[in-house]
This record gives sequence, C-alpha cells and structure tokens, in this order.
Amino acid sequence: MDPFRFFAIDLENAFFLGLAYDHFIAGGDSIVVLLKAIADRYHGKSVASALELYPPTHARLFVRHPLDSLRAIARFPGMAASCRRTIRPRYRSIEDGYNAFTLFSLEARDFTVLRNAAKRLGVTLNDALIALLLLAQDAQAPQRDRTKRRHELAVASIMNLRDAHGEDVERTFGQFLSSFRVSHAVPAGITDGARLRVRNMGHAGRHGGGPGDLYITVHVQPHPFFRREGDDLVCPLPVAVHEAALGAAIPVPSLEGTIELRVPAGTQAGQRLRVAGGGLVRPSGGRGDLLFDVTLVLPRKLDERSIEIMREFAAINRDDVRSGRFENLDA
Repeated sequence: MDPFRFFAIDLENAFFLGLAYDHFIAGGDSIVVLLKAIADRYHGKSVASALELYPPTHARLFVRHPLDSLRAIARFPGMAASCRRTIRPRYRSIEDGYNAFTLFSLEARDFTVLRNAAKRLGVTLNDALIALLLLAQDAQAPQRDRTKRRHELAVASIMNLRDAHGEDVERTFGQFLSSFRVSHAVPAGITDGARLRVRNMGHAGRHGGGPGDLYITVHVQPHPFFRREGDDLVCPLPVAVHEAALGAAIPVPSLEGTIELRVPAGTQAGQRLRVAGGGLVRPSGGRGDLLFDVTLVLPRKLDERSIEIMREFAAINRDDVRSGRFENLDA
C-alpha cells in the first residue's frame, strides 16, 4: 500500500500541492514539516538535515507512568461495555449528495467567550468543544430507544502527545497521536440540576497522583409535548366534543412512540386520563404514569345541519349544568 498520495491543483500561475495520508503513518504536525520542506526545496531554500524517522513513542510513557498505565488498563472493560452501548451511525451513500464536511472558524470575540466559559467551568477548551459536539450530535441524531442496548452517543478525540514524549517537531517524523473517548450514560429518570460523577476523568493529580473525578450538572431541556410532575409526564390533550360525549380511541404520543388512548364516553373538560407506567423510570424501580389533561375543542364554524343537530341535542338535554354553582353569590 502506498502510504502517501501527492496531488497538485493547477492555478495557471501557481499550484496547490496536497498530500493524502493516513494517521497511522504520521501525525499532522509531521506532515506539515514534510510539505514545508518540499516547498522550501522547490524554491531553492536550504532544508534542515534529514528527520529522525519514527522514534520510540508510547512504550516510554508506559514506563515513565506505570500507575497511570495500570489505571487505564483497569478501565478497559468499562470502555468496552460502553462501546457496546453506543449507537452505530448509519451513513447514507456518498453518491446521494447528503454527506459533506465543512470548515469554520470562530471570531476572536466568540473564541474568548468560549475560553472564559471553559475556565469558569474548570474544564479545558478541548473539553468544552467535545461537550458542544455531543450536544450537536444529540440534536441531529434520530430519537433513541432507551430500552435498546445501543442508545448512547460518544465522541472520540485525537490528541498529539509529542510534547509528552519530548520530541522536537523539526527533528522527528512519526506518529505521536493518541485518542480518548467520551461517553456517559445519563440515568433514566434523572432530574434537572442533578449532579453526576464520572470517576478518574478529571484533571491529572499533583505530584504524579491519579486523575480526579469529573462532575456533571444535568440540565433537562423542556419537551415539546410533555411536562414533568415528579416521575409522571403530563400532556395537554385536545378532544372534540363528539369524542368526549361518545367516547373514542385516539392516537397520542408517548416515550415509546404513538399509542392508542381510550377516551371514555362523557369525558369532561379538565379531566385527567392516565396511562399507568407510561412515565419516567424511577431510580428506586418502576415507572411513573403518563397523564393527559383533557381540553374540549368546539367547532369554530357550524353548517345548517350541525346547528340543527345541536338544537335537537339542547332540546333533549335540558339539565342545568350550572345548578347549585351560584346559589350563594348574593348571600
């Protein structure tokens, strides 16, 4: 396999030189040095002596940091379990035009705001960017079925460990990359403002000590349909007059998708209909209920036939619906 693929784009009086490569071959900083050396030679500039190729890398870090290495190895089973819970993205065919990439930059003012926010939260800038990436991924991902094994989102970040190895980018060419993966399952039924603890994912300890813990404060975004009351979910339910009077089976939303709700005959405005076990998962076990608050919706326009039917209905049902309600107003 050819590790490098060079290409050039002609601009008539100039050209772009590009290089396609795999991260297994080298880190981006080494590729930049290589391209710069080629450009300098093309322009007749002097180039530094040949680079040292692929010096020893990660093995030396394991020897220098044995305790951190053992802690990392101990986390492998948990990481493997998390990988099994993570959603596998289903990408569309590249020929359909839906796949693309974009490059963007932050204005100096926006970058300053982001950096200051990260400082207030006690996290690195990279941590903040990963959190934003997870939020964007969650917004674009299809609705996840929490009952299925694969329901978590994850982000992997590539890091350059050249500084940790103490290698000068101008003298060495190699692969100094590593990566870490971020995925944290939010427990079902968690409340707004709750605090989660992720062990050993904080900053490195002082004097060679182990890493600290990462604390996450949860903010639950409002749902377009449901309002939370403890472990129950409440949803307003518009019901037509004839459905309330005669009874009906109507489709309603739930956490598991659309279900059928039975509206009993004679349902009143403000009545609450209950779907047992349709709410949020309780930390202690079981689930809350899914509640629907009925609002009656009257027809805005009545044709002659509808008016005739309503008058017949009024003639048959002469009960005073306000009887006893206002008897003591003048007392």
